[in-house]
Amino acid sequence: MKDVVSKENNKIVNEGLFIIGLICFLISKFIDITMLRDEKYVYIIICALKYIGLISALIKIVLEKYSYKEYMYIVGAGAVLLITTFYTKNKFLLEYFIIIISCKNIEFKKIVKIFFWVDLFLLLLTMFEAKVGLIENFIGYRAGNKIRQSYGIIYPTDFASQVFFIILAYMYIRDKKISIMELACVFFIGIFIYIKCDARLDTISILLSIVLMGAYKYNLIPFNIAFLNKLVKVSFIIFQILMIFLTINYNKNNRIYEKMDTLLSERLSLAHDSYKQNGFKLFGQEMEYFGRGADGIPKGEKMNYLDSTFVRIFIEYGLLFMIFLAYIFYATINRSFEIKQYLLILMILLLFVNCTIAQHFFDFSYNFIILMFFASFNGESFIKDNKGQLYNTDLK
Repeated sequence: MKDVVSKENNKIVNEGLFIIGLICFLISKFIDITMLRDEKYVYIIICALKYIGLISALIKIVLEKYSYKEYMYIVGAGAVLLITTFYTKNKFLLEYFIIIISCKNIEFKKIVKIFFWVDLFLLLLTMFEAKVGLIENFIGYRAGNKIRQSYGIIYPTDFASQVFFIILAYMYIRDKKISIMELACVFFIGIFIYIKCDARLDTISILLSIVLMGAYKYNLIPFNIAFLNKLVKVSFIIFQILMIFLTINYNKNNRIYEKMDTLLSERLSLAHDSYKQNGFKLFGQEMEYFGRGADGIPKGEKMNYLDSTFVRIFIEYGLLFMIFLAYIFYATINRSFEIKQYLLILMILLLFVNCTIAQHFFDFSYNFIILMFFASFNGESFIKDNKGQLYNTDLK
């Protein structure tokens, strides 16, 4: 009896540490994409929240029990991320790794609910502050002087992407209980994003999510076709190869490439120029980006911002990290089919489609999907032993 009580108490403590850590870390990352981020006092708040979140997650990791195989995954992934961090100087990779490991024995749906409510509250608060003039509402312009609102976020497309990922979280929470009325509301949110932000990618992503969610709700997606399942399992590799091919072979004198580049707001030409200038490295390389956002482009520099996540992986993060992600997503999608997490598979595919052009795969305040790797799904883990027995069966 005492063992049962002790086990339950440990679970409560671990969940409490995780929730505190996740909320603090998430708030710090959200503030960092608002127009408040350059204020000195805000920077102190961001750092304080981030380290409270990381310390809470580390304590939870120390108190948690991991299997031998899970330790092997942690050591292997940690080694890859340490090497990549050393060459790219992107310390956030290790920060995210800590939060991801701390998800052990936490239901993924609970994680998504935390993400949804925290991000929704912060986004509405930021919009209100921008509306009443408490923070700057950065205005961008498209050709033809089309006004693009940011609502307190650092750039219009960043605001639009935040809305898109919040919608994905809401859809995951609602699952097949989502109603046609709710999907209709999402449609009008997509139209709002297009009119106010002129964010074509996120508008298309929102509309595609509605179509897939509707098809999923009414069981119209054939998850039992072997050929399609195999394609889905290697979808990360397919998207990665596509963007590498387009980046290397871009030719401004080719009419097709020229039209694609115009449609993608010069993303192909920028990627090609970056590839010619920086090349492709085994372990990645340090990059400094200048874009059209609120920070602007310093004098003497030129626009070199790489929006596409897959292009960034190719040029900035290197071959080792690319292979690591390809394996992780293959294993994750394969496991999702085994435990019938079909909605999660759709979320991953929507993530890939969006990140073909956008860069928010590595932005913690947007991409909640990366937290799935050590989380639980109805008590089942992605990591199992050689006999097929799940390590998280104590949660059932």
